[in-house]
Amino acid sequence: MPYIGRGIVSGNFTKLDSITTSATATYALANGGAAFTPQSVNQMIVSLNGVIQAPTDAFTISGSNIVFDSSLTSSDVIDFILVLGDVNDIGVPSDDSISAVKLKTSSVTNKKLADQNSEKGVYGSSSNPITYEVKVITKTAAHPYNGSGSGSGYEIDGVEAPVLKFNGSDTGKKYYYKFDQSDASNSGHPLLFYLKADKTGAYTTNVTATGTPGNAGAFTTIQVDEYTPNILYYQCSSHAYMGNHINHLSNQINTSGTLLKLPTADGTSDQVLTTNGSGVLSFADAGGGGLVHIKTQNVTSGVASVDFNHGSSGVVFDSTYNAYKLIVSDMRIATDNQKLHIRYSTDAGSSYLTSNYDFSGMTRDSNSGTDNFNSASDSDIRIHQTGQGSAAAESMGLEINIYKPSTTDTRKLVHGTIVGISQHARTLSGYFSGSNTSTAAITGFQIRSGSGNIDRGNFSLFGVVNS
Repeated sequence: MPYIGRGIVSGNFTKLDSITTSATATYALANGGAAFTPQSVNQMIVSLNGVIQAPTDAFTISGSNIVFDSSLTSSDVIDFILVLGDVNDIGVPSDDSISAVKLKTSSVTNKKLADQNSEKGVYGSSSNPITYEVKVITKTAAHPYNGSGSGSGYEIDGVEAPVLKFNGSDTGKKYYYKFDQSDASNSGHPLLFYLKADKTGAYTTNVTATGTPGNAGAFTTIQVDEYTPNILYYQCSSHAYMGNHINHLSNQINTSGTLLKLPTADGTSDQVLTTNGSGVLSFADAGGGGLVHIKTQNVTSGVASVDFNHGSSGVVFDSTYNAYKLIVSDMRIATDNQKLHIRYSTDAGSSYLTSNYDFSGMTRDSNSGTDNFNSASDSDIRIHQTGQGSAAAESMGLEINIYKPSTTDTRKLVHGTIVGISQHARTLSGYFSGSNTSTAAITGFQIRSGSGNIDRGNFSLFGVVNS
């Protein structure tokens, strides 16, 4: 509401009605004949017999009464009582009762927060970007690069070289930031973006510089999305170390000036991250002949065979890999002087081929001659000729390779090497190879003893990556 003349003055300065004294210490206070209750004894000036009285010491207030420290007489004179002003008490605001619009725009600034981090707003569109006011000042000790590069530094919204934060985590929804360089101090200091503080690696993706710094209408804008680097540096393109860095939650990582773009989806079990040489990462099987673990079976009590078949508890035995490798350690056969054999399955273990195998190989232990073995037609593929020992301390290790099991136009080759303790308690070693005359795809295989059970052993199957 407008007022004519001088505006409202808060206070209510009042001279109270005169008081006739008598033989008492307590007197009623009035203003215009109405009872008057002061808000505080300390806001009152009381003159008694020409002497100003001290509040609290010479008098107190009790409601609308003044109480002197001793009774007066009819010959005493209260010259005047002045009340200098009311206290404007608005009380304690209720929780959440003060809104942002009640605050003055400039009442809270980044500088007043005493923090070198600066974040503005949640979202800025292309037509209404989040805007930073840029000025150039002389560096102080508050600048992170004080003493390095230029003696001048950027001031952003009144804060010297703050760390900024960008939002934007969706490639389909860009966030816009504008760095206003229209202030005259920006002349000769274009603000641009880099991957390192020393300006190694200019970052120009979705960056636009408009006008001449130091003149009206000069600014630099950047569109931010999920692939804007997680760390950027705002620096002067003409002078060193004037700015600071910007943080961003991103799927593109800036690691010391090198950008690495993360995959958009997870890979599969046991895959690794690879790069295309240009910083784009993706999931792939381990390259360079690496092994991908498929399944391990730990035998701790007697079993007639150890089987690996496609689809059994995660086993992959198909065209995923051109070759498979089985590594066996600490394996022991319960019956002395027995041999291990391999059989193929073409129906994922429902049955195993029991004919048309051929094989050849050699084994030898440290106390005997060479045992050569071979067959042109057998019920399985023999792995070794010299028998294994069955004592608790006697075991065998094997490495077996099966090649292209999923093809249907070639016989399936297998070969391997062995080391162990023979029935003569001597170290044995050897190799073997074999196949089956069938060209059907192999979808499983088993390791079995000629007689008796396999008592223990660790059997780990791996796929050999194709490239």
